[in-house]
Amino acid sequence: MEFFYTRSIPAHPRIVRLYGSIVQRQSSGPSVLLVSERKCRDLHAAVRAKLPFSTRMRISCDIVDGIRYLHSLGLVHRDIKTKNVLLDGADRAALSDLGFCTAGALMSGSVVGTPVHMAPELLAGDYHASVDVYAFGILFWYVCAGDIKLPSAFETFQNKEQLWSKVKRGLRPERLPQFSDECWEIMESCWASEPSQRALLGDVQNKLERILEQALKDEKSPGYLAPDEPDLNDD
Repeated sequence: MEFFYTRSIPAHPRIVRLYGSIVQRQSSGPSVLLVSERKCRDLHAAVRAKLPFSTRMRISCDIVDGIRYLHSLGLVHRDIKTKNVLLDGADRAALSDLGFCTAGALMSGSVVGTPVHMAPELLAGDYHASVDVYAFGILFWYVCAGDIKLPSAFETFQNKEQLWSKVKRGLRPERLPQFSDECWEIMESCWASEPSQRALLGDVQNKLERILEQALKDEKSPGYLAPDEPDLNDD
């Protein structure tokens, strides 16, 4: 499925390019090795490396741009998460792993994705493109947190069924002290329980671009302190 969709869609800078595939015959059956564009690392590793705030905002803009492109083609990624975002040497992002990607007309009936990032309606197998908006909201929480640690709100669950039950009732990641009102608003607007109430990605991208623009200006100011950096002079 990943080979089909990645090869069939027109090239875009926010989608990892796939050049071909190698089929290997094994005793357990054939396996397929995909040959894709080389990137430096994934966002999961980059977040752990403590990227500057402005860099994380630019990456977020890139991710939304990639999702919007897929949606413009009538496709839904269905597994947006930090490990499925690859970065080049300049820390520009591209979406990868289109193995769960499918056409909008074919979506209902299958439950796929990564539990923490899954929208409530995914559990019922009846959903549309807004599941990617929900997943971006969760991903953006990690990006703004500057850490890949599981949200405290989700730590107590021993299995995905318990997690899903609470998510369906409205449980979401907690707000951390370093989150600005603007970033928290984006998260909440993306992970709304009702799909029809979720943010439009065009609006999200505009807000992210404004946050990025301000962050770049702030970083040039003397004594600048990033939103997630402690003030050592604060008593």
